[in-house]
Amino acid sequence: MLRKDYLLAQTEMLSGLVAQLLKLRQAGNELAVTAEIETSYHELFGLDPHLISLLPLEFLLGKIRSGEYLDTVQGLTLAILLREDAINQLERGNSQEHYQRVIRSLGLFLALSDEHHLQPEQLELYEVSTVLEQIADYELPQELKFSLFHYYEDTGQYAMAEDQLHDMMAMHPLGNDSSAAKGEIIAEGISYYEWLLGQTDEELAAGNLPRAEVEEGLEQLRAMTS
Repeated sequence: MLRKDYLLAQTEMLSGLVAQLLKLRQAGNELAVTAEIETSYHELFGLDPHLISLLPLEFLLGKIRSGEYLDTVQGLTLAILLREDAINQLERGNSQEHYQRVIRSLGLFLALSDEHHLQPEQLELYEVSTVLEQIADYELPQELKFSLFHYYEDTGQYAMAEDQLHDMMAMHPLGNDSSAAKGEIIAEGISYYEWLLGQTDEELAAGNLPRAEVEEGLEQLRAMTS
């Protein structure tokens, strides 16, 4: 109970930070937005904001690792800071810096979600769909596509996971040279559909993926291995 109360309190704190940045943006106070973000980078994580786009994701994950596990609150905080920083960079016309920050933000969040069962309030605060809209014109790195696939699977968004699977398959069509990557995706898809068959019809319907589509998808992927 205490842990849940702590997480809720931290989520409210993050909501306040996001609201404050939004208020400053709406007022056209770009300098204040930048200062708020850079101060948070320094005070919370000891990071130089000017080097963020150069830091690999594994380094950032190390910053939020507490012993063996990623710290939920720190991880969500850094992911949101990177997301807000990305918005700020885009508004300043820095498209490359914007992309680098969004990719790191999404990578952090998906790693966190994969390791922990995030609360609905935390998922809502990050807004994966909004983050993806920011980079709709870019191709996601393959490892992030896999992470996104598992995120949709774990959060019961079964049709979205299937769409992500199809997107990964489209990047490795039959007959090209990346047979290893293609084989990995097919194996992942088969495991996914087999797992879905163990879910109830009600659960599948809630995830917008009827059982008939699951069976059809499984049959198609199995045919690719024969």
